Amino acid sequence: MKGLLTGLLLALAMVVTGSPALAQPVPLSVLVTERGRFDQQQVIVTGTVGIAGVPGGASQRFTLMSGGMSVDVVAPGAFPARPGAPVEVEGVYRASSNSIEAFRVTPR
Repeated sequence: MKGLLTGLLLALAMVVTGSPALAQPVPLSVLVTERGRFDQQQVIVTGTVGIAGVPGGASQRFTLMSGGMSVDVVAPGAFPARPGAPVEVEGVYRASSNSIEAFRVTPR
């Protein structure tokens, strides 16, 4: 339900503004140390997949790591996140849970 609501809000933002909000490329170390600055903002971060859940179902969960910092990622679909794989993640950062609700995960 939460994912559906997020998707609907993003779609509404696109209709109202005519385009999606621009995501900011942010180093993972800055995102984690300055959480409040990026809360509820669209971000783009790169790193390697740490701990990954089993693919399948409506979403894939994994830990994104870089430079000793980490953030949890929830991605739609069954993205086959393998530990050690370099990826770029684009989505909305949630400071309270130190997580990104991703709408795009790209292997690097």
